[in-house]
Amino acid sequence: MKRFISIEAAANDGSVEPFVLALEDQTAWIRNLSAQRLIMSDSCNAMPSCQQAVVAAANRLLHGQIAAERWEALDWLDVVSASIGDGKSGPNGLTPLANSNVRDLWTTALSDPNLMVADRAFGQLEMYDFFRHSKSGECIEVVPELRKSARWTAAEAKNGIGMSGFTTLSVCIP
Repeated sequence: MKRFISIEAAANDGSVEPFVLALEDQTAWIRNLSAQRLIMSDSCNAMPSCQQAVVAAANRLLHGQIAAERWEALDWLDVVSASIGDGKSGPNGLTPLANSNVRDLWTTALSDPNLMVADRAFGQLEMYDFFRHSKSGECIEVVPELRKSARWTAAEAKNGIGMSGFTTLSVCIP
């Protein structure tokens, strides 16, 4: 805990460098919090070198031998694939980090030997593509375990989205 507090203190002047260095920390929760701070940071999203550092660290984890670390990389990417809101400059509120390089990471993870990792990657990739390319009034339901998704208008989704009985991700763009 003290180590992460010292990382945050070092970054208190607006510098992203302490968090970038922490992406290589041996402690998973320190890496995870650092990645989330960077992904949500306007400073990191404005700096290609910071964005590249996050993508490179996630790529390293996704190509590792430990399934928990590959899952951790997907934790980071989950923040990238979620619509954050009007405060972010990407399509439908995505962070600027949500670019084609990040999409390649999900594509890589689709063939993970651990099916839970691969299924999660499918769900995140579908949500990413949905937020990147959909318009107001469109909805999606994703069933990662089946590697299937369906898109509807908000009116069509009113009576049926989320009714499959499987684990689903569903959202509509207002």
